[in-house]
Amino acid sequence: MRPARALLALVGLVAFSFGGCRLGMCASERPACPVEWTWIAADDVVVTSRGRTTRFTVSLPRGGSPIRQIEVRFPRDLRAAKVEVLGTGPNHAFTRLHQTRVRGNTLAFETPTLTLLRLDVVVHHHLRPRPLPPEVWVGREVGP
Repeated sequence: MRPARALLALVGLVAFSFGGCRLGMCASERPACPVEWTWIAADDVVVTSRGRTTRFTVSLPRGGSPIRQIEVRFPRDLRAAKVEVLGTGPNHAFTRLHQTRVRGNTLAFETPTLTLLRLDVVVHHHLRPRPLPPEVWVGREVGP
């Protein structure tokens, strides 16, 4: 590639990365929609302990619009424990976190437009106190 073309390509790349999306409409951006929250109590979470890991299984509410946001709130700080978050639906699986260290007590994330039926949160608590069951908040888009 000639130096002039390389420079022109580099300038174009830099201009696009600072300029953002054309006309402010990106495929990855969603319009801000109101969200309706559903609470799942810690008593409804199934806890399975095996050695130094604890799995929390949450059955997500069915019906209505797809789930857009999920918040998992533990009663105590996780103290940088490794956490995996796995969601499953009728014909698919969804991995949000894979052995990611988490500080604090809240995991909050958006989900793709999939129908999720179950959420599994696996906490690897080596040399830490065993985590207590979390409460879960599920956010669904409110349709027009």
